[in-house]
Amino acid sequence: MTGTLADYGVIINPSAPKEAGPRYEWIKKDCDWKEAVEIAIQNRKTRPDVAVELWPVDGSHCVHVVREV
Repeated sequence: MTGTLADYGVIINPSAPKEAGPRYEWIKKDCDWKEAVEIAIQNRKTRPDVAVELWPVDGSHCVHVVREV
């Protein structure tokens, strides 16, 4: 992987809601950081017009990966 997450159009949202709600859908929940980044970048490559966010989970090392719907 080269470049930054911003170069790929991936957003880290530390103040994300606890649930995806109607605006987002889960790609994968409870990933470690490396897996979450790989999934987010791959999703942006296959769906370049769809926004992808990483949602860190408070008090853990887990990250959720979501996309806008």
